[in-house]
Amino acid sequence: LTMAVCLDKEITKRILAYENLPLARGIRVTRLGDLSGLDWPYPLFVKPVHEGTAKGITPENRVYTPDNLHKKVAELLRLYRQPVLVEEFLPGAEYTVGLVGNRDPRVLGIMSVAVTAPEEQGIYSLRAKEECETLVEYKKAEIPAALEARIVEISIQAFNALGCRDAARLDIKLDTAGEPRILEMNPLAGMHPSHSDLPMIAAQAGLGYRGLVGTILSNAMARYNLEPRPAV
Repeated sequence: LTMAVCLDKEITKRILAYENLPLARGIRVTRLGDLSGLDWPYPLFVKPVHEGTAKGITPENRVYTPDNLHKKVAELLRLYRQPVLVEEFLPGAEYTVGLVGNRDPRVLGIMSVAVTAPEEQGIYSLRAKEECETLVEYKKAEIPAALEARIVEISIQAFNALGCRDAARLDIKLDTAGEPRILEMNPLAGMHPSHSDLPMIAAQAGLGYRGLVGTILSNAMARYNLEPRPAV
């Protein structure tokens, strides 16, 4: 159920909003008529509601006029054959948070994600993710203690609200006031040793890849009251 929920960004937002967690304001659009009467300040951001790994995301997804908005929404509806999420654009720094555990999850680390390629205009696009070694700078977040505490707090609340298990990764961006807003939850985060965000966070935390895998397995076994087997 958690996977199904988190694969729908708008349903995820509904659950997190019910828990009074901070989000970017957004609406689900299934046809262009759904945009009628939308009077939010620009820029806005547009993305497919069911995709992951930045599929469908380019710098042009940040739109500045109603005409641009209608064109981009029409394009995504046609190409991806699924609803589109229209959100207020968050201009601040972007972070991704690694979490491990079950009933009492803990934050493994917070990593900043900064797109350095000028042509991507600061957008964590599909191209930026595919060529992240040269287009993106990842580093352990160096942020004020109050902001770190707030990110930890809302990350754990989101993990629990969505029923995540064993490990997950949460994407967060700051708004115009510098306050963190949740973008989306990934309850089955990528595990490529050097390319995926969660293993990067584990490395920055001093846990390493083997330690991360062992932690996830231990959490899963604990849910079934299984004892770890000795290594062979």
